Amino acid sequence: MVNLLNKKNHHLEFQNASAAIIVNNKNKYLVQLRDNVEKIFYPNHWGLFGGASEKNEDPLTTVSREILEEISIKINDFKYFTKIKFDLDFIKQGQIERTYYTAEISIEEENIIQLNEGKEYKFISQEDLLSLTNLVPYDAYVLWLYFNYLSR
Repeated sequence: MVNLLNKKNHHLEFQNASAAIIVNNKNKYLVQLRDNVEKIFYPNHWGLFGGASEKNEDPLTTVSREILEEISIKINDFKYFTKIKFDLDFIKQGQIERTYYTAEISIEEENIIQLNEGKEYKFISQEDLLSLTNLVPYDAYVLWLYFNYLSR
């Protein structure tokens, strides 16, 4: 877990971000093994694709841009799922939000994925995804919400 008060993590930047729960036609979910570098949150963890917003960028634009940058696929049909707000006033960083969307991709899109960020990617079943021991915690929580929402 990232220790926000650890001096070695003082370089982390807190800003709004967006991510996507991307599913293929085999009902498997796309995840990324994050790079193992100190300048990012949860290095060497599996997580959803997405990233930080640029100045004055809305969440939907952020997720579209990040997916295109990270895996070279243009997705046009993101659907809003949820948003998590983090209150970081205790370290004088205000409040930030992480907005989550869902999207489906076709076999054709799946076959043209080019990984431009992260160590690797894979499509994984719901069961295997939730059993990962190194899944980014806030993504794990949103995925738990998503899977429980689907089961209703």
